Amino acid sequence: MEGKRSRKGNWSPDETKYLVQLYKANSVYLRSDFSSPACTHREKLNAWDSITNQLHEAYPDSNRTVKECQKRWQTIQSAAKTRIARYNQALTGGGPATPPLDEMDQLIADILGKQNITFGGVKDKNDLMSFRHEPVEQQPRL
Repeated sequence: MEGKRSRKGNWSPDETKYLVQLYKANSVYLRSDFSSPACTHREKLNAWDSITNQLHEAYPDSNRTVKECQKRWQTIQSAAKTRIARYNQALTGGGPATPPLDEMDQLIADILGKQNITFGGVKDKNDLMSFRHEPVEQQPRL
């Protein structure tokens, strides 16, 4: 089997932590929406290229691509959001006690911000109204 590719190694905890730190350093571009003239798609791509290059310098054997870095960030961000939401729910008295957040989850929570609806929920029912669309007229049944 000559055409078989060898599998890349798993992300080490140190490599993952460094990825999160690099993401935080570039979050002004990566978390910005496109309403700002300073933030363009090209800027976001440049930020990911920079992250990938810095990872290559720190961990030359890993040889990660931009897509792999983006996928890893998405995976750890999603898992951290779940753990942070569970932790916050336990603080309000809902559900069983959970252990405190680890350093990685704290770092991701700092990146995402305290205003993130995943963490804090909706404080006022009027806030929900801003997410609703105008009612659609119902068509008469025939």
